[in-house]
Amino acid sequence: MFMNRNNILEPKNKNINLENERIVYTVQEVAALLHSSPNYIYLLIEKGYLPALKLGSIKILKTSLQKFLIDNEGQDLSDVNNAKILEIIR
Repeated sequence: MFMNRNNILEPKNKNINLENERIVYTVQEVAALLHSSPNYIYLLIEKGYLPALKLGSIKILKTSLQKFLIDNEGQDLSDVNNAKILEIIR
C-alpha cells in the first residue's frame, strides 16, 4: 500500500486480489466462513468468545476471527453456555 498524491491509500500492485487485503468482516460474512448462522455469531460475540466492534454495523477483525479459531480449536461450542472439550464418537 502507498499514499498517492491525493493522500489516498492504494495498493502498490493494482492487480492484487483485494479480498486478501480485507481486515474486517460483517457478521454475515463470518457466519458464511464458519458455515454457521448470523444468530450464532451474535451469540459468540455476546458471550465474549468472539471480539467485535461497531462501525455502523457489527464487524469482526480478521485477526480476532483467526485468534478465536486457534484459541477454541478442540472445543465443543455447540452450547456456548456450556463449552467443553470436543468428543469424537465413532
